Amino acid sequence: AEALPVPVTLTKGAASREAEQLAFEKEQMKGQLGQPLRQRAEENNLQLLQNFDAIIDLTGAEQTRSGLAATGNAVITALSDGWEGAKAKTRTAYKKAEAQGELDALLNLEDLAKYINDKLPESTVAPVLNVAKQKGIQLGVLEQLNDGTVQALPTTLKNSELLRRSISDTTGFDPTNRLFSGELKKLIDQNTEGLGGELYKQARALREQQARKYEGRAIVANLLTTVKGKDDPKIVASEAFQKSILNASPEEITFLKRVLLTSGKDGQQAFKELQGATIKHLEDISTAGVGTDSQGRALVSTAKLNAGINQLDSNGRLDIILGKKNAEIVRDLNEV
Repeated sequence: AEALPVPVTLTKGAASREAEQLAFEKEQMKGQLGQPLRQRAEENNLQLLQNFDAIIDLTGAEQTRSGLAATGNAVITALSDGWEGAKAKTRTAYKKAEAQGELDALLNLEDLAKYINDKLPESTVAPVLNVAKQKGIQLGVLEQLNDGTVQALPTTLKNSELLRRSISDTTGFDPTNRLFSGELKKLIDQNTEGLGGELYKQARALREQQARKYEGRAIVANLLTTVKGKDDPKIVASEAFQKSILNASPEEITFLKRVLLTSGKDGQQAFKELQGATIKHLEDISTAGVGTDSQGRALVSTAKLNAGINQLDSNGRLDIILGKKNAEIVRDLNEV
């Protein structure tokens, strides 16, 4: 108790946990001579509230007291800036490769054409197959025949890259779509292997890194994209904490954490905002509907606080979010 950021001065019974002493204090608190005990209880409650504020300060969060929308905006802005930066690097790398003529290499995507023809019936449940077909025709990579099937035409490495990019951009997170998208891109990669030079390989590596970091996992991509056909974001700023921390798995939080911490100072600060919001969440649920003390301060329900901490701690999320040091402080606060 004394080692908490804001020390908590316990009564003799609370410190010793002796049943007889605790029973005595509980009984005395009700009578005329119980004022010092009642005052100590209110002091302890205030110290608990002050500890929530102190732990938020330890995280380095700056937007916590401005609400969840401010926290969400910090996260979304950091991810958006990181994504735009990654796309700019990729575009520059491809332009360098193109300027050196490395995207002019010729190839023929016959395996891709055969795959699309074989999977025509499945295009009704996997729209990416139809996108690949139509985009291929538009780029001159494929030619549609009278029976609705396609055949491959001689094309350039640049067009194959444009086709691959279109497939990636329209895949989404539907499992069936992702399955066929992976097969389509694999066939393109097999046919382009060894083509182009070092600049092209560098551009491809940057594009794959961009996809893995910002586009391949829903925990990040949903914070960056809008609802199909609308300008509305898939996750509004005020719901970002709920979706990315409270409703996320340990693996998803770990991935989001890694992306933010490798997205510059803004990304690192955004993760601190999520840490601060986590402490504020624990404070909010432990004081909701409990009432106030004689000074009008919110009372902390130890049972609700314990339940909230255990919910995060049961599968390791508390350590992932707060780091081992601050997570241990939260556990100590819970114990006190």
